[in-house]
Amino acid sequence: MELEAIGKNEYEILFGPAHPGSGNFSVKLKIDGERVVSARADPGYLHRGFEKLMEYRLPIQNAVLSDRICVLEPLAWNLIHAEAVEELMGIEVPERAKYIRVIMAELSRIQSHYMVRSFISWYWL
Repeated sequence: MELEAIGKNEYEILFGPAHPGSGNFSVKLKIDGERVVSARADPGYLHRGFEKLMEYRLPIQNAVLSDRICVLEPLAWNLIHAEAVEELMGIEVPERAKYIRVIMAELSRIQSHYMVRSFISWYWL
C-alpha cells in the first residue's frame, strides 16, 4: 500500500494488486481524512499464456489448466471452460448437473468473498 500526500488532509492510496494469481487489479483511492473522495479501478493486464497452453491439449487436459486462471475463484473458470466445450461438441447436460453447478458456483463465490475479505482485513492491519 502506497500513501501519497496531496493536500492538508487529502491522500492518495494505491491499493493492490493483491495476488499475482488474481491478476493485476488495483484501486487508486483519494481520501480526505477518513472519507473516500474517489476511487479509480485499474484492471491491469496479465498474460500468462493459458491460450497457448490450451491449444494443443484435449479438453479434459485443459480442465486442469482452467482453474489456474484465477486463484481466488477457480470453479467459475472451470464452468466457463466446461460450458464452452459442451456447446462446441453439442453435449446436453442433465438438469441435475445444472443444479449442482449453480450450487457449487454460489459456494465458490461465497468462499472467494471470504478470502478477499480476510486478505483485506489482514492487509490493513
